[in-house]
Amino acid sequence: MSLWKGQILSAEKFWQEFSQQTEWTLPPLNHEILFSCLEKMRMQLQDKSSLQKKILGEISQIVPASEVQSSLQALIDFISPIHLRTKMRRELGTDFPFELRRISPRENHFECWFPLGTLVHMTPSNSPMLNIFALIEGLLSGNVNLLKLSRKDTALAEIFFAELVGLDDSHQLKNYIYIHKVSSKSVEDLKRFLSVADVVSAWGNEESLASIKNLIPASARLVEWGHKISVAYITKSQMKNSEVARQLAKEICLNEQQSCSSPQVVYLETEDPQALQAWASLFAPILDEISDQQAFPDLAPAEQAEITVQCEQMRLAEALDEGKLIQSPRYDWRLLIENNSGLRASPLFRTLWIKPLTRSKILPVLSPLKKYLQTIGLAATKLETIDLLPLFYRVGFLRINPIGKMTDSYTGEPHDGLYALSQFCKKVSFTDDFGLSDYVSLEMIERSQQ
Repeated sequence: MSLWKGQILSAEKFWQEFSQQTEWTLPPLNHEILFSCLEKMRMQLQDKSSLQKKILGEISQIVPASEVQSSLQALIDFISPIHLRTKMRRELGTDFPFELRRISPRENHFECWFPLGTLVHMTPSNSPMLNIFALIEGLLSGNVNLLKLSRKDTALAEIFFAELVGLDDSHQLKNYIYIHKVSSKSVEDLKRFLSVADVVSAWGNEESLASIKNLIPASARLVEWGHKISVAYITKSQMKNSEVARQLAKEICLNEQQSCSSPQVVYLETEDPQALQAWASLFAPILDEISDQQAFPDLAPAEQAEITVQCEQMRLAEALDEGKLIQSPRYDWRLLIENNSGLRASPLFRTLWIKPLTRSKILPVLSPLKKYLQTIGLAATKLETIDLLPLFYRVGFLRINPIGKMTDSYTGEPHDGLYALSQFCKKVSFTDDFGLSDYVSLEMIERSQQ
């Protein structure tokens, strides 16, 4: 099903309406309308309402049972007006981003942010709540929003935003939200969907992002959120710290390493292969204990095949004395110990590379891959941290968190080194030569006339 101005439609009816709509750009969405609706929604989701039951039913289809309640809470927290006002203030620098304001009392120049117009979101299917979060960011930026869903997506986004629009007494919000499933294999449908875009926010690998560039209008801005790799780094002083190992094990089991900020490799500050083996011997029983507490998901054939290939390659490396495979007897986790420091992507699903990396080799080993690096989970002393932070930023990491908090985020945090809201807007200016020198903002003129 699809969502068109608050109404649930069939795919055929959606395309009919799409073809008939000639004007997509609207004035910036009034934030007070958005915040009022989201607060009503938040209150209903906190209570045992029919809406909560409906949303929980959709969430349970896309996350493990153990994560359903935490996913609901993440949604409730995200849509809080307090959270969103803080996010807007940090990313756009003001509570009133669309208000044309004088930039200095001594000058007659005014500036403000302004939405680009029509924003198309193309989100990945491995983060089930992201499409809702992304569209709300689009609403914060004042744009008209079109959300492209994949065939794998459930009806969560359509249900959520249909309910949200129903809470709007002004009947304005519905004009800023359109949701439709479009197969990426149907190039014509995808190009048609993208044809109205002034800005496209797309998540994917290099190949998929390159294909999107060829489909969007020449005038549209493409905001790319590419695939990233995150790693953990444990200094020599922390290698015997069992609590660090426990926190890392939790990171690996959380969300099956599906987040870009989940660790795929753990680097140990050593050159000694025996030290890698010793640490793995400490880590394996801890990982086994934590993994046993969480049900392992059913894997698609391609996912299982990739894990099998990696394990067989490691068995070959083991025969050549170049590494070692440690695997759970339940086959729900595996450690790939390799003496080579080169960064390697994990097949995920509780699969971790264990590699050596001394400080002197951090720059030469990781710098060539800086465009792919996102988060580093660090276990170090205070003085070691001070020494390592600038080094990791030089290499290309964008986030440095303690091990155990790699996937945590805070309100207004940049994503992949960028503020999303500013990417969806433009900065506009006005120079006054019309006798408006008594006013701080042009909105003051409107209010004084009223």
